[in-house]
Amino acid sequence: MKVFFKKTMAEKIEAEKIGNKILEILSKIITGIEISFSRDSLSNKILRSGGFNIRSINRSFRRYQTSGIVKPVKNVAGRYQLTPKGLGKLFFFSLKNKLDAKFKWDGWWRLIIFDVPENKKYAREALRRKLRYFNFYPIQKSVFATPVDCQPEIESLADFFQISDHVEIISAKSLGKKEDAVRKYYEI
Repeated sequence: MKVFFKKTMAEKIEAEKIGNKILEILSKIITGIEISFSRDSLSNKILRSGGFNIRSINRSFRRYQTSGIVKPVKNVAGRYQLTPKGLGKLFFFSLKNKLDAKFKWDGWWRLIIFDVPENKKYAREALRRKLRYFNFYPIQKSVFATPVDCQPEIESLADFFQISDHVEIISAKSLGKKEDAVRKYYEI
C-alpha cells in the first residue's frame, strides 16, 4: 500500500526554488546548438549556488523527468536533454526573468489586448495563464495591464503561441477607473 504524504508549504516553496534554480542553470548551460547536459554537472552547479541539498535536487530532477521536461539521451550514459515541453518551460522562465528585471515604471501603462478566435482557444487560454504568471493585472478577460515596457517579450510570447495577429500592445498614460486598483496591485 502506498502512503502519500501531504507536502507542507515550506516543502512546496523549496521544491519551487529548486525547480527555478534548475531552470536558471539550464538557461546558462544550454545554447541553441547544445541542448544536452550531464545530471552531475547540473547538480554540482546547484550545490555551489548554495541553499539546497543533494536529496532535494535529485527529487526535483526526478519530478522533471516524470513530467516530461527532461529525458535521458539515447546511447549516452549520464546525459540528459530538454524535451520540447522543457524548452517551452525554459522559454517562459527566461521571459519572466527578463520582465522581472525590467520592472521600473516610466509613467506609461502597457495594455495587452487580445481577441483570439475560438479555433485557437487553447492558445488564448495559455496566453491568459502566462500573463497572470507574469503578474500582469487583468482589467478584463482579454485585457491586461502592466507598468513594465514589455513589447519584445509579449511579441515573443504571441509568436510562440502563433497568435501574433490577434494581440495588440498599447501604451497609455491613464487606465481610467481601474488605475487606482492597478497602482495598488503594483504598489506604485
